[in-house]
Amino acid sequence: MTTVLITRPAIDAAPLAAALTARGLTPLIAPLIEIVPRPPIDLSLAGVQALLFTSANGVRAFAAASTRRDIGAFAVGDATARAAMTAGFAVVIAADGDVAALAETVIHDAKPDDGALIHIAGTDVAGDLAGTLTAAGFTVSREVLYEARETTAWPAEVVAALRAGSVSHVLVYSPRTADLLVKRLKNLKLQRRLGSVTAVCLSPAVAQALAPLPFGRVAVATTPDQDAVLALVAPAELGDPVADPTPSDAAPVMPPEPTPAKRTGPSPWIAGVVGALVVGAIIIATSPSWLPLMVPPADLGPLERRVSAIERGAPVAAAPAPAPARDAELVRRLEALERLSDRPAAPTVATPAIPESLLQRLAALEAAPRPVAAPTVDLSPLETRIGRLAEQLTALQDRQAETTSSAGRDGSMARRAAQALAVAQLADAAGRGGFQPALTTALAVMDGEARTLAQALEPFAAGVQTVDQLVQSFGDAALTAKKRAAARADIGWFGEIRAFLATLVVVRRTGTTDIGEDLDSRLTAAEARLLARDLAGALAVLAPLPPQAREDLGPWLTAATARVSVDQTIATLSQRVLRGLAGG
Repeated sequence: MTTVLITRPAIDAAPLAAALTARGLTPLIAPLIEIVPRPPIDLSLAGVQALLFTSANGVRAFAAASTRRDIGAFAVGDATARAAMTAGFAVVIAADGDVAALAETVIHDAKPDDGALIHIAGTDVAGDLAGTLTAAGFTVSREVLYEARETTAWPAEVVAALRAGSVSHVLVYSPRTADLLVKRLKNLKLQRRLGSVTAVCLSPAVAQALAPLPFGRVAVATTPDQDAVLALVAPAELGDPVADPTPSDAAPVMPPEPTPAKRTGPSPWIAGVVGALVVGAIIIATSPSWLPLMVPPADLGPLERRVSAIERGAPVAAAPAPAPARDAELVRRLEALERLSDRPAAPTVATPAIPESLLQRLAALEAAPRPVAAPTVDLSPLETRIGRLAEQLTALQDRQAETTSSAGRDGSMARRAAQALAVAQLADAAGRGGFQPALTTALAVMDGEARTLAQALEPFAAGVQTVDQLVQSFGDAALTAKKRAAARADIGWFGEIRAFLATLVVVRRTGTTDIGEDLDSRLTAAEARLLARDLAGALAVLAPLPPQAREDLGPWLTAATARVSVDQTIATLSQRVLRGLAGG
């Protein structure tokens, strides 16, 4: 099966991995960058005509910092535009996939006199968007709402796969990621392992940055979007085309207009608790193989003394036979060594190796002519016992090597089991609202991609509303929105009467799956999905509302979006740790 290395940030890599899996490929997530939100700032939007988004990460960062969605948005490409629409922006204009195209689109569709522009960005930006637009007469500022930091290391499984030559493709989406990939592979001294690897690049600039690496082949997407990238990895017939979540950063794909459906699966936190029970059973069942057993080391003193005696020819070769008591003691100690081979091997205690010097002395004794000075003493039983003892100790060494390897595997299994338990506890706590203690516990046992996913939950750890709370509060939020809409639609006493009636009358349509374009129809359809516990479906129904109506629903929409984001991130984290527990 084809293994594809994904170098995108963890939050962006998850939907890309799903797209690869749908095409029959094996994804391997190896983030080179992690997205870290900056502390909230007072973002002034007075006099601003539009926001400029060059990545879906910028959309997510702005959505977390402000509830305003009534401002126009320009997006670098289709994927970032979908992210902006999902976040609630009603007016979104998409460019053709790069900064130059974005600048050209803004110059064509906006006027400098209509107001300022704000570029929502991270600490590192590509191209000179502000310079190009300033030269065209626009007033442009840049607000840094997140950082794109280099990850400290790859998971061990990623390095092992590259060393083994099992990776066939590497997906690289930005010049900065390409520069970090060059640095990482050189530090790990893996350049010679790239002869059979194809580097799939989003743009020519990415391919140019990868020039220092000796890839077997470098392929550049015909257009800067995910469909074009996936087409270079596998034929389209292996799976349905999957929409690009991000041209330069990932973003959730805007779902199609949903139809009423029953919820067929348990909530993420219930599934996590069930997974924890399964993990607990695995731990109990496998504990005998990895709990440490303490076994006392063998005593080689009697063997050493007997070999020395044979070399000297004194105790055994002497004419007079040994005293019965001393002979019994010698036999008892020799038999104790022989019984050593029947003891169970312990993975945490090393079996003593036979000293090299002792083995050499035994070999010399076996090669030397048999002594004839004392014909009355038969040394053959002693030599037989010594030979058997050497074989038994060698067998013990072999068993020790096997158990050491097994202990390493069992230790890894225990660590993964601890991660799965932590995720289950995190899911349960998040389902009830605040989950900071559970998140702190989870971060203590996470590593690699799982830790990056868990860190993405930190902005929400203080508390998010539960689904039940959101269902209960939607009615009040909807009535408030209807009242304000009615008040705006009419003037004078008639408008006030209509606004009052809007708070008393709720219209619920039945017997149809069509969703009208008016506010009442959208609110009714959203309420139906909420009653079916489909929070994401309700948000999708409300997304096309006019900016003013969305602003009326602002606090509820913000809380619901946070709830969906937390549930989706925990679901992805749960899948990752359970896949690791199963050896995937």
